Formats: sequence, structure tokens, C-alpha cells
Amino acid sequence: MNIKHLPNYLMREPLIGNKGGVSVRFELHNTSIVFINAHMAAHVEEVERRNEDHDLILARTDFRLGSSEYPKRIENHDHIYFFGDMNYRINKPRESDIKTLANKGNLKVLFEYDQLTEQKRIGRIFANYNEGVITFQPTFKYDLNSDNWDSSEKMRQPAWCDRILWKGTGIKQQYYRSHPTLRISDHKSVSALFNTRIKVIDSVKYRVIYEEVMKNLDKMENENLPQ
Repeated sequence: MNIKHLPNYLMREPLIGNKGGVSVRFELHNTSIVFINAHMAAHVEEVERRNEDHDLILARTDFRLGSSEYPKRIENHDHIYFFGDMNYRINKPRESDIKTLANKGNLKVLFEYDQLTEQKRIGRIFANYNEGVITFQPTFKYDLNSDNWDSSEKMRQPAWCDRILWKGTGIKQQYYRSHPTLRISDHKSVSALFNTRIKVIDSVKYRVIYEEVMKNLDKMENENLPQ
């Protein structure tokens, strides 16, 4: 593995408080890879603020590579993995309906009201990004050290806040799951495993082609010399 650059980016704007993203990039052989971990605006009604968080992270994250005057943007990478507490909620009007559907395992019906999926479908966020099929319970919000939905005074409604999306060719997701036995947070952790195709230059073939090109350039230069 050839890790060339390990910069990170933390977005801080007065409009979004302490929410934002941290990113890291590296190159594996001849494939550029970037990971973005994000924490977006909270609360059911703040869909557009979450969308703006998404926009700011993608627009303002850049990587200064050596002496190049042109920074490398997130979207310039071969493989992009965007994950974290996105905070998108479920638009079902009644909290009791959400909990009932979740407890009965009617996730397909519940997912129709998922804000992230809706915003992605209308082209507002994550254009051309992929997400695996969600087959696990909403990952938010739980009482600490339990599998019980939030019973605090705020009674937060369940939602799939924690997500993993990706973009790039040659990426195949092997699994996408939550970890309900981890109870140290009011969220349930999620994880995914990917197989990816990596571009590798054949150094022997590269040298042959390089020498052939240089030979042709020399020939052209000699042919164009004044006689």
C-alpha cells in the first residue's frame, strides 16, 4: 500500500454549529481512495440543513497534493466512501406508527418514509452514490445499555441515522449490517464490507511502452530538423 497523503478536513460553520465531516485519502497502487466521516444536523424537520451539510462537505473539502496548485476534490477520487451519523429521519407523521412498524419488522414500509432515500431519489444529495439494502432495525434512538427505544422526556422517534454510501466502479458490497449487541451509545453501530478492484500498472509493460514512445518522439524530432 502506498499511502501518499493523510490530510483531514473539519467543517465548521456558524450555521451548522459543531456538525461537519472529517476526511482522509490515500492511494493504493494506482487507485485513489477517500473516506468521509460525517455528523450532520439533527432533528426531524432539519432536512435542508442536512442537505446543506452534505453540500458543504463535498464542496469545501480539498487535498493539497505536493506542489500542485490544483487541489484534489472528493469527487475526483476513484473510490469514495461516505458514512457516519447522517441524522436523516423518518417522515411518518406519528411516532407510534414508526415504533409499531419497526417492532413488527415492517422495515420495507417504514423505509418508504426515510428522508435520506427520498432526498437522494429526487437528486438533491448523493448523486450517483450507492447504498446497500437496509435489512436491520433503525439505529437511533435507544436508551443507553439497552435495546429499548428512547424513553426519555424527548421520546425521539426511531430512524436510520447511521449510514454507509459509496461511489466508484469495481466496488461490490459484501454485507451491510448493524450491531445491536453494542449498547454503549444511543445509536446502534453499523458496518459494511466491500470487495474492490484496484488499478495496478504492469511495470514491465509500462517500461516497454515508455521506451517505444520516447523512440518515436526522437524519430519525429530528427525528421523535423532543418536539412
